[in-house]
Amino acid sequence: MKKIFFISVLILTAAVSLSAEKLSMIQGTYLNTSRNYDWGSFTTKENYSEAGITYTYFNGKGIGIYSSTTIALPFAYKAQIDGREVTGVSIDAYDRFQIGIDMLIGPGFLVNLNPRFSILAAGGLHFNGIALISDNYMIDPYLAYNLGPGLAINGLLNLTDHFNINLSYMMAWDRLEFVTMPELDSDVTAKGGLTFAISAGLGFKY
Repeated sequence: MKKIFFISVLILTAAVSLSAEKLSMIQGTYLNTSRNYDWGSFTTKENYSEAGITYTYFNGKGIGIYSSTTIALPFAYKAQIDGREVTGVSIDAYDRFQIGIDMLIGPGFLVNLNPRFSILAAGGLHFNGIALISDNYMIDPYLAYNLGPGLAINGLLNLTDHFNINLSYMMAWDRLEFVTMPELDSDVTAKGGLTFAISAGLGFKY
């Protein structure tokens, strides 16, 4: 009886997998991410604006696995101390290597509202990383990698059964900073930050 049940589960899983919808989207993205630090007597906030390309993938039938990956170039930087903006700061000091990486993976939910419009929503584990390196030996490499929960919602206008244009929004709370360079002083605490992204592009269903 147990063998019959096990075989039935395998057959059902295989059938669902074969009938699952596979959706891929390639999007241009504006992404904004922040880093907050408590220095004891004051707090700082660093904010990065980035532009890049996002690849989003969904595999499921109504419910499935969602993943998105963004490769971006930081183009603007702002800093605040106790809520007051710091003037004269720029990302241009890091003149050799600048890159941002953003990922979200978790369960996704695809809802076809009508034959021409669908909503793809997802939530799960979010990763955001920033790497900045300069040829100037007086400027230390900067790395900050964060993890936290994230949510995404995608609106899909289905032009055909297999082709769509789409608009997406993602927001995440990057509550855990697990890599920092230069290392923080012992009396400094990383407080995480927020990331949001707006994307638009083309999608393919197969």
